[in-house]
Amino acid sequence: MLNELELEMELVFSEIDGLDIDNMRLTDSNKTTGQGLSEQLTDFNALLEDYDASAIKYVEQLRTPLLNIGRKEDYNKIKDCLSNYDFDQALEICQKIVIE
Repeated sequence: MLNELELEMELVFSEIDGLDIDNMRLTDSNKTTGQGLSEQLTDFNALLEDYDASAIKYVEQLRTPLLNIGRKEDYNKIKDCLSNYDFDQALEICQKIVIE
């Protein structure tokens, strides 16, 4: 039975390895439209302006919408900023996204 499980796991991992994850489009029913993202970024910016620590958790809600519009690098930068409690730099990045 263990051998069967190992074979199944190898099959799953080989399929995962074959996926082109960088070019996949993530979907989430939670506000994936541009307007929804704009509203989320406005809320997020307000948290950042207030140096509100809840922004650290809120950024997770922005992951899928930002990745869907090709903003993976910005999302990662924001996460890095927040991990260092650099709310000002995170705010700058968010404002750039809103403008563009």
